[in-house]
Amino acid sequence: MDRLTVSAAELSRNFALWQDRAMTRPVVITHHGRPRAILVSVDHYDNMVSVPAPKATDDDCAARLGSIVEQIDMGFMSFDRNMRYSMLNSVAVAKFRKPGESLIGQTITDIFPEVENSIILRRLKAVVANGEVDVFHAPSTIDNGALWRVRAFPFPDGVAATFRNADADIETERRLEEKRALCDAMAVHGGAMVVRVDGRGQIAQADRTFAKLLNITAEQLVGTRASVMMRASEREGFEQGLEHLLGGGASLAIEASLETRGAGVVPVRIGCAALQEGAGIRGALCIFTRRMN
Repeated sequence: MDRLTVSAAELSRNFALWQDRAMTRPVVITHHGRPRAILVSVDHYDNMVSVPAPKATDDDCAARLGSIVEQIDMGFMSFDRNMRYSMLNSVAVAKFRKPGESLIGQTITDIFPEVENSIILRRLKAVVANGEVDVFHAPSTIDNGALWRVRAFPFPDGVAATFRNADADIETERRLEEKRALCDAMAVHGGAMVVRVDGRGQIAQADRTFAKLLNITAEQLVGTRASVMMRASEREGFEQGLEHLLGGGASLAIEASLETRGAGVVPVRIGCAALQEGAGIRGALCIFTRRMN
């Protein structure tokens, strides 16, 4: 860009004029004929000092993506449109029991022929075809028939999927369903009564059958000591056993007699087990059943 030149004296006399000229091109300011400074516009200065951020190369992007994928705590694998492996994280490599570099560029059926007619492969191909996310459970022909929870989604040039063993999830769901069914069965049975005790030994919840036996409402029981309905001579033993249980001790089994309102004394057998929460105990679940005198 061509420059203009002006002496310091001339610039001082006609600053407005030279300031306007500096909007279009730099003005060199001289002192005794020697250049001392340059007057430029703000835009020109900003263009001079701004340094554009270096553009990330394909290798940089791939390295960053690889770092992110490696942080996923489940298996990750991606494929091109022809079902050739393009990326795996360490969880997937460990699951497949093959070096990751030996898988890249190979089709999944070349490495694992038994996958050819699998549900997983069909669903992966469907994601490539329709571009929609798919979440499903399927038995793995690679992982000794374990049930996988797979989330497949469109990925550059193909499809990617995260996966993990879902057997533990299924077992947990079954146990929860068994507990729900047990509670329903106990409710309709009528002979087993359930009381939940918090970590302080107070009743947090009592079923209607138990409250009806005592001839009070379930709401009135909440917040009272679990031993309050027992005979005075039996309370200390129950409280000691319950305290031991809530402190991490063994489950409690005891016989006692409940004092009801207007219905006399009812002999019962009580079984209490701790309710775990993480590494601690949040309370106990107690089952009361009538016993014969």
